[in-house]
Amino acid sequence: MKTIIATTIFITFAITSALSQNLDGVWHGFTKTPDNKEILFVFLFEKNGDGYTTTMAIPTFNIEGIKPKSTTLKEGKLIIDASKLGMKYEGSWNKTTNVIEGTYSEGSVKLLLNLTKGNPKMVKINRPQEPVKPYPYYVEEVVFENTEDNIALAGTFTRPEGSEKFPVVVLISGSGRQDRDGRMMTHRPFLVLSDYLTSKGIAVLRFDDRGFGESTGDFGSATTFDFAQDVLSAVSYLKSRDDVDANQIGLIVHAKTMVIDDDLAIVGSANMDYRSFDLNFEVNAMVYSKKIAQQLLEAFQEDLKVSEQIDAAQWGNRPKYVVLWEKIVRLLSPFL
Repeated sequence: MKTIIATTIFITFAITSALSQNLDGVWHGFTKTPDNKEILFVFLFEKNGDGYTTTMAIPTFNIEGIKPKSTTLKEGKLIIDASKLGMKYEGSWNKTTNVIEGTYSEGSVKLLLNLTKGNPKMVKINRPQEPVKPYPYYVEEVVFENTEDNIALAGTFTRPEGSEKFPVVVLISGSGRQDRDGRMMTHRPFLVLSDYLTSKGIAVLRFDDRGFGESTGDFGSATTFDFAQDVLSAVSYLKSRDDVDANQIGLIVHAKTMVIDDDLAIVGSANMDYRSFDLNFEVNAMVYSKKIAQQLLEAFQEDLKVSEQIDAAQWGNRPKYVVLWEKIVRLLSPFL
């Protein structure tokens, strides 16, 4: 009898333990930067053979659709590897509280992040400039191929209602990995710009950067020329459509520096100081010079080799002595 009772207890414990470590579903957690700013992370885990697939979102910055490379749960230890995007999460399952206690890493920044199962309570941010469905124009979700690199690029095509051929522009991200809406913090500038242009009679194609959102490929290892090929693939796709005027295809690029036809250079004012992080203004210079254009192109390629993307979490986690120095520079900024 004692043996039967002991076996029953063991089986019950095993079943309970297995159920308590069911990762499937939505998990969320809040973390705080050193300056006490709260960031919400949401993960959707789905069982896939012996492992899991994960879709990640950061609602605080209006970011969603992040697809980590791999997710493993072994002996209560959870590892989410998004190293190609510069991110990683490691946590241990607390059986008592049913909370995954861990650390989120992005670059040199490490933040404590505990995950709880279930959907978080979210406050809707008012963005009156963003369009609201149903839109008063034609909308189509599209996928086109970059045959040079054998990747698929997913995006959204919008145009005015009608049967004629419309002029069209491609919206191009130039500020790190972004989705088709150009999400930055809690803003979606490409969505707003697309709505404005389409309502004015211009069709728009915007797409997720390679390796981000619904597009395939590897963003981290891509070069400037790879991104250029993505844009050329978008142009080729537009030329294949019968509702687009192939002679009126334009490009709108969100970037700090541009070199066009090895002859025209466009340079925006630097925004890596305190003023430009907190104030919203810029100045652009246009220079017609093959020599300067080539110098800028070479400098840009060299900068890429030693560059590291900085996001809001890293900015909030900078050392106190750096914050102090920024405040001193701010006092001197009128003389700089």
